Parts: sequence; C-alpha cells; structure tokens
Amino acid sequence: QSCGLNDRGEQISLCVLGHWSDWSACGDTDVCLDGATDQRSCGLNDRGTQLRTCVMGQWSEWALCSDPDECVDNASENRACGINGRGVETRICINGQWGAWSVCNDPDECLDDETEERTCGFNGRGTELRTCVEGQWSAWGQCVDPDECVDDTTQECSTICESGIQSCVAGHWGACSARQPSPEICDGIDNDCNGEIDELEECLCYLQDCGGHGYCIVNNWVASCLCETDYTTDIDPLFCIHEKQVNCETDNGNPEHSHDIMVTETVTYTSATGWSTPSVCAWVCDTDYISEDNATCIHEKQVLCDTNNGNPLNSEDSIVPVTITYSSSSGWSQPAVCAWECLPDHDYTYGGCYHELLVACDTNNNNPPNSTEQVVGVTITYTDAGGWSAPALCAWSCNVGYVLENGACLNEKTVNCNANNGNPVNSHDIVTQHTVYYIPGSGWSLPPLCAWECDPDHALENGACIHEKQVNCDTGNDNPAYSHDLIVPVTITYSDATGWTQPVLCAWACDTNYALENGQCLHEKQVDCDTENENPLNSEDILVPVTIFYSSATGWSQPADCAWQCVTDHTPENGACTHEKQVNCDTGNANPEYSHDLVEPVTITYTDAGGWSVPALCAWACDPLFERAGDICVPEECYSGATDTIPCGLNNRGVMDRLCVEW
Repeated sequence: QSCGLNDRGEQISLCVLGHWSDWSACGDTDVCLDGATDQRSCGLNDRGTQLRTCVMGQWSEWALCSDPDECVDNASENRACGINGRGVETRICINGQWGAWSVCNDPDECLDDETEERTCGFNGRGTELRTCVEGQWSAWGQCVDPDECVDDTTQECSTICESGIQSCVAGHWGACSARQPSPEICDGIDNDCNGEIDELEECLCYLQDCGGHGYCIVNNWVASCLCETDYTTDIDPLFCIHEKQVNCETDNGNPEHSHDIMVTETVTYTSATGWSTPSVCAWVCDTDYISEDNATCIHEKQVLCDTNNGNPLNSEDSIVPVTITYSSSSGWSQPAVCAWECLPDHDYTYGGCYHELLVACDTNNNNPPNSTEQVVGVTITYTDAGGWSAPALCAWSCNVGYVLENGACLNEKTVNCNANNGNPVNSHDIVTQHTVYYIPGSGWSLPPLCAWECDPDHALENGACIHEKQVNCDTGNDNPAYSHDLIVPVTITYSDATGWTQPVLCAWACDTNYALENGQCLHEKQVDCDTENENPLNSEDILVPVTIFYSSATGWSQPADCAWQCVTDHTPENGACTHEKQVNCDTGNANPEYSHDLVEPVTITYTDAGGWSVPALCAWACDPLFERAGDICVPEECYSGATDTIPCGLNNRGVMDRLCVEW
C-alpha cells in the first residue's frame, strides 16, 4: 500500500500461512510535504528571510535572501573629506542601516600651496607671507619692511665724541645730534675724540712753564725742563725745584726691638754738589721694651721672688728666681710673691696654717627631706698622713608642721578614702586615694568619704540599689481604635549591659458597645442580609450587605431580611414564583363558518427573555350536521359510523374500506 509524506512511498504485507503479516517500514524517499514552504533567517544581521518550497517531496534551492538591511550592525566606514581630502568622516551601521556621516575630522586648516599675506614692520608698510604646506600654515616669513624705525620716535645715538639723539622720519633715522670728531689741535680739548687731549708732540709743552725756573723742550715725544742754576726736576719732570722735604736717615745701627723716630727735614739742591744729606734718625725701644745700657732693648729679666708675702704663723718661705716684665705704661712688673708652705701636720685653711679647727658637725647625715640638722661645733685635727679628720654627724629633727613616719618627715600623705560612708545594700565602695595633711596639735586630717556605686546588674533609684522593680505594663501595644489598655503592674529587671528590661505589653479590651473581630474593635459591620425570609418556592434571595450594630448588653443586632426574586424563567404571581400555568386555549384561530371552538385548558410557560408563551390555538369542530372537509365545514355525506368499500390493487381485486367519521 502507499505511504509516506505524499503517499508516494510503499509498504508491503505478506500472506504467511493464510494470514497477512505486519506492514513493512514505509519506503519513502520524500523529505517534505508537497507544497510546504520553509524559511530561514539570512542577511547581514540575520534579519532577512529565505524561502524554499517542497516540490515532489524534495526541497527546492533557497530563494534569494530578502534582506531589509544594507550593512552589518555596528560596522563603520570612513570616507575622505576636508579641505585637501585628508580628513575623515565616519558613519556607523545601526539596526542594519547606515547612519548619517559624522562631522569631518579634518587635520588641515588650509588649501595646499595657498599663500596668505599680511602687513608687518615698524609702521605697517612691510609685507610678510606664509604658505599652506600639507594643510598647515607655515610660519610667517621674514618681514620685508622698507622702514628701519617707528615714525616720530627717537633713540639715543653717539659718535666717538659723545651721545646724542636722532629722530625717525618716514621710517628712517635722521642725523645724530652728537658732535663729530675733528683734527686734534693744542687747545686743551680732545678734538679727535680718541680719549686723549692734545696728544700731538708739539702739544707736550703746551702751557708748561717748568715752575717758573726753566723752560720746556720736546725730544722724541718726551717733554722735559731745562732748569736754571741750583734748580732741578725731581718727581715731576716738568717742574723745577731747589729744595724738598725728606725723612731723616734710618741707617743708624739701632738695636733689636727698637724703631727709628722718623722726622722730616729740608734738603737743598746745588748744581755743584746735588742734594744735601739728611741727618741720622734717633731711635727708641719698641712699646713695652726698655734700654738699660743704651745698647739693647729688653722686655723681661730675672729677679728673686718677693718675700714680703704676709705668710701666716706656722709657715716658711720658698725663695726662687722669678721673671718680671716691662710695660711702657707702668714700668717693671712686681716680682711674684715667694711661695710658702705650712709646717708639718699643719694645713693652710681659712688664711692660716692650722693643726686643728672648730667646724660645724657633718650635715651629710642622710636626714630626710623636710627635716633640719641641729648644727653644733666639733673639733677636727690635721695630719700630713691622713689629712683632716671627719667631723661628727649632726643630729636632726623634722621641721615644724611635719611628723616622722617610717623614717620620713611628712606633712601630707596619700591614703584611701573613708569607707564609713553608709552606702546602701547591693552597693560597693569606689576606693580612691586622697591626700591628708598633718596639723600640729591635732594630727592627720581625715580623708573624704569614699564614693560608692551599685553592684553589677543593679541600678540606683531613690538612694537604693535595686535589681528589679514594679512598673505599669507597656501601653505601646498597638491596640486598635476603640479599645483601652488594661493597665497592671509588672516586674522589670536591670542589667548593666542592656539597662532595664522592657515591661510586658498591657493587655487590652474593646470599649463599651465594641466587639473584637480579626484584631479590630467594631461597633458596626457589614454582613449579608438574612435569608430566613420565607421566600416562595422557585425563588432566590437577593444577597446585599447590610449594617448591623454591636451592644455590650445584647450583642450584634439581627441583619435585615433579604429581598428575593424568582429564579430564571419564573415570575411572581399571587405570592408564588410560577414557570407555567393553565389557561384556556387561544380562540383566535380563524375557525371556518359552521364551526365552533373546542375550548379547553392549555399550559403556557414563562421565560425571562420572552415572558409568558402564547397559549395554543383552540381546536374547533363543525357544528352538528356539518362535517369537516379540509379547513371548512360542509354538510355531512354519510352517517357517522357507516362503512363503504371500493376496489383497489394491481388488478382491482383488492378492497379498501372506509368508515364514516368526521372528515
């Protein structure tokens, strides 16, 4: 038999031992149902559609892709733009469609090889150029300016002679006002401005009179004076002198540590002998030096020490040479006083040599602070072998206002506070240290009473330390409206960690004429109307919410009775819901002449859609002596109950009977 997708396959069943075997597997080469279509997504973003059709059980090739997209989502492409085509503008593929091109990102600012010119220079009469190279303006070229200065400005100028001023006229500097150099002449002026005055050879003797005792001559650029008799030149070659001031002659053989007494004197010149010779200088010893032999200068010398030393009793002098020095202001210094030393077993002290002394007792007795030594005189002795003997230790006692305790003199000390403070039960003292003071005549002052604090997990209230107390229950119980708290005392406890525990929440009750329902106190509520309303058969209650009220004395009021209505396809009549009823048949039946209605009861039914149904038409009967002939009454042709026969059948050998009845 045929099988497969398009009934082009074949299944075989073999008759084996008189029975057909099961059908073989369908040998069907078809892969699709003829006329079926298949589609797949395609295109740049897989939003396109490709179709293929099943022809003779095989899929056709895929049709061309119907793709609404023109580009791959988020792809971008660039194109050249800008002044020289080196810019780039970009557009992006959004939902398969190319967006608008972006603003051109152009690195160039000018057209290649374009030139630009602007004015420049001191007075804006010059010109400078720049050229566009690879889209960028080159630097401005050098300004070609016919001017060399700003009109109407001035500047300092100079010649080798002096400084001056020159003015700018029509962009160019005028002549400098400074003096120009001229050939040098002998006039006391630097005419050629070379920094030298009258530098000509013939000017070397200009205004030179040789001091009035000679005349000036020039020889090979050297000017000199020819002086008259007994005159000559000295330091100044152009001035003739006869005498001059000089120092005395220092070549006088003065000793070491001396110096010449320099004085000036006048020497004279003669043409025959030259300058006269100055006298020899006197000399003196240097400061703090003296000459005792007019041949040497000394500052110090050796003499014996001075025995006038006031040495004390029980001592002797040690005479030795000592050095004394000379001072120009005070003469020779005094020789040092001779040393001296005490006799054996004597010591120099207090300006004398003593073997024994009366001294104060030794205060290094480790007496405590705030005590006073009782210093008295004691005798000590000296020996060369052992020195002075030690003085006896001083006795000591505490100062006024101090008392001796444990080897110390105290007028204050640190003690614990006074625990006799009457602290309450369940508390303990806070022991702190305080300073007490010693009062002569009355002893130590008393420390203050210790502070105290309650024991752990106790709190101070009204002077007592308590762990628990009675408080009213907590009215923060979120009781509903129209309710009141039932306030009773409850016990709370104290913890140092958390403080007083929270009192338990108060119970609560609804107010008078309110009842508790679902956590709320209600005085009225909505309920369904009362269905116990004696509604008739085939009716149903009209359930509506009604309000009932609560009274603490009587409880909830009764809900009002529900109204009722007849069920579907029933209507109220005479206090009952009726679906059907008996009425007379409908006499509006167009009965024929010589007939009369056969009035009898019929049932009609009620529907909500159409109301009462129409009663059935009454039957009718022909009046006496009339018989029915179709829909009319005709006079009778037979008597009721009579019979009649007529032949019938294939050969009219059959008989049909008829009985006279109403037609």
